Amino acid sequence: MTSQKLPSRGTFYLKNLSYSKYMVIALLLFLGCATAQNQDSASSIAPVELQCEYLQEPLGIDVEQPRLSWKLEATNPNKRGQAQTAYRILVASSEKLLAGGIGDMWDSGQVKSDQSQLVNYGGKPLSSGMRCYWKVQVRDERRALSAWSKPARWSMGMMDPSEWSAKWIGSDQKFAQVKKLPPEGNYLSDPWLRKVITLKEKPGWAAIHVASVGYHELYVNGKKVTDDVLSPNVADHTKRARYVTYEITDHLQAGRNVIGLWLGTSWSIYPLYKSDDKPQTPIVIAQANIEMSNGKSRRLITDETWKIHPSPNVLLGTWMFTNFGGEYYDASREMPGWCSPGLDDSDWKQATVYHPKLVLSAEMVEPNRRIREIKPVAVEQVEGEGYHVDMGVNFAGFVELDVKGQPGDIV
Repeated sequence: MTSQKLPSRGTFYLKNLSYSKYMVIALLLFLGCATAQNQDSASSIAPVELQCEYLQEPLGIDVEQPRLSWKLEATNPNKRGQAQTAYRILVASSEKLLAGGIGDMWDSGQVKSDQSQLVNYGGKPLSSGMRCYWKVQVRDERRALSAWSKPARWSMGMMDPSEWSAKWIGSDQKFAQVKKLPPEGNYLSDPWLRKVITLKEKPGWAAIHVASVGYHELYVNGKKVTDDVLSPNVADHTKRARYVTYEITDHLQAGRNVIGLWLGTSWSIYPLYKSDDKPQTPIVIAQANIEMSNGKSRRLITDETWKIHPSPNVLLGTWMFTNFGGEYYDASREMPGWCSPGLDDSDWKQATVYHPKLVLSAEMVEPNRRIREIKPVAVEQVEGEGYHVDMGVNFAGFVELDVKGQPGDIV
């Protein structure tokens, strides 16, 4: 190879074109091999859909050694034979530590295993109210390392029964089987409960555990906290009650706040759950932990200082098979803003305290939710009986009606 005199910028001009052609080919082959090598070094699988105790980001679990799971997703769906050969789990006490790759609660290290389901947590002891953030990384069949999964979290519930300082509360009215509708009859109204609390600032974190015999809905400052319905899920209330944990951080504000509970009679009057220590009325127990920015915490509990008032809703029937009944709703008893901070509740009664002998444990299952809306396929008027509505499918749900009338009319 010969070259001309070097220009001022130091550029070489090749005269031997055949030699330069081979150099270009060699360079392209090198780049191609490097690209192929990089592609081969990428993991064929990625961990996704992280779960703790079969749930995605559960709140308030009461398992001392939770089990962690994930699914494996192929990065190239056209390939075959992908497999996990090792994993590494990081669990941190904060999102910041986890993002920095620090597992101050648990760093499993590289574990040679194809296990991706129900891996026992093996880190520091977990205590009530603790929040845990975690992620996982895996190696594939060629030992290639995947990227870290998206972060997930779980929180701990009440690990020791002695930590419950809240009381069971409800209405002083008891269920009675009568035939007359309100106001003459003495059917049991589903009650509203509310408690006013004042905070100096918006909290950094707040969660509340709620257990009830009978259904409940949780409200904060006039808004329903979740889209769950018919909570808690059905359980045998002869010995145990399941509590549901709700995060309420974003619902609280600096100043005056109201925590509200709307109870539903339902299983509280189920004859087979009846016992001397349980009243024939819906009851609830709730305990919240509110963490402020200065690190101090405030506890909120249900007790006799809560206010109670009948809602417009009344159960019809005895909540027994073949007679679950329906609902009687008196719209004249509606109270807009019943859970708002501005409501004057001076005419509300104080809640009644009860002492049922029930063990409290976390409800670690998916909640009931509204899935979709269906419309009737046929509506038939039946002489002397009203209307027969055919929804076309067997379902459990709610009925929405558009009605016309005057105040006081009965539909």
